[in-house]
Amino acid sequence: MELTFSLQRRHINTLPPPDIEDLKTKWPFLFTPRYIYAHFELLTDINVLHSVELSMEECGRAITEYFRGKPTNKDVKDILSNGEDNEMALRVVQLLMAHFGEDLTGLILLTDVSATAADVETTLSLPASPRLILPVSGATGQVTIRGWMITFEGRVISEGITPTFATGLAAVFAIYYIFNLQYQDEAACTLEFIQR
Repeated sequence: MELTFSLQRRHINTLPPPDIEDLKTKWPFLFTPRYIYAHFELLTDINVLHSVELSMEECGRAITEYFRGKPTNKDVKDILSNGEDNEMALRVVQLLMAHFGEDLTGLILLTDVSATAADVETTLSLPASPRLILPVSGATGQVTIRGWMITFEGRVISEGITPTFATGLAAVFAIYYIFNLQYQDEAACTLEFIQR
């Protein structure tokens, strides 16, 4: 994948842009988490997974404490009152989206914990812009991270088995850069905040 990086970039950057299925057929490994992270690093010289994990570790508590001390709206208060069962990175993203008035579905879609990629494509209305799919336990409604999926152009393009939200967030974040995408309006403020 490293040796063919320039060929991948040439294919991705052709005009008109190729559809995602064409890219997936030609470069199937590009759609695995390992190579999503690697491609992003070759493109930007930043280890996206390490950066997201480190930022959440260093800033996550500060962001949570800031909103705990100065909740900016009812949605932020609701998230804070739900307890701290969720992973720090997920909690931070929920707080940021609530603060900016963005709906969680602008970046994250929830599905049944047992749903496969085929189930997601047939049961959810998948938007064209990237989304991170997280499994939800039906009994409690609590997010259960046992893996994640990324959708783009109405299809599941990648699945991750690493059971952390941060790995999925890093992968979906990298997708924007790899495929030269603009942040969707529904999550632009949160994504810009994370980028900075």
